[in-house]
Amino acid sequence: MREALRYHFKHLLVFYGRDARQTFWYWFLFLFILNMAASLVMTLPVTMDAVTAGFEAAKGGDEAAAQAAMMSQMAVIMKRVIVFSLAMGVINLMLMAAPLVRRLHDSGNTGLWAIVAGAIYLASLVLTWSRADQAVALMRRLAAAHDPQMMLGMQTRLAWDGLLGYVPLIMVIAFGLLKSTPGPNRYGERPARF
Repeated sequence: MREALRYHFKHLLVFYGRDARQTFWYWFLFLFILNMAASLVMTLPVTMDAVTAGFEAAKGGDEAAAQAAMMSQMAVIMKRVIVFSLAMGVINLMLMAAPLVRRLHDSGNTGLWAIVAGAIYLASLVLTWSRADQAVALMRRLAAAHDPQMMLGMQTRLAWDGLLGYVPLIMVIAFGLLKSTPGPNRYGERPARF
């Protein structure tokens, strides 16, 4: 795996040639672990603050007050979390562009499919940024809401927007699973496996 990672770091801006499935998936796994670690570092303190605020409010026995305290605390940091997520999204896009193009080449497909996946991903990032203030306002309204049905309805609206970001992920997984072209193809010789 170490050799595959070293290979990808050396070829971050190389959009020609081919990547074997194994090499691509090692890189994907590395980025997945990196994203999970970064997300934990960002969200764990925030979550702990919200839970602590909820526990403090729950001491009086009022479940609605506990929920409101947690949502209020989350609203305070929501914008920071969104900015962090957008930054990670742009970094992921840059780190996956060339490997995805090479992986597509290995299966005999044009790298232009990577542009389609990247464009959809960028659209989801822009949508997230454009709705950031709405998300913060929603968290504040959730903190004041006492009706569980109303809370669920508000959360559902934002959840549908977030689904757009999964379309490119599904595309990357599908492209990554494509069978390699045996032997050389129009994009180069058979790729090295690590």
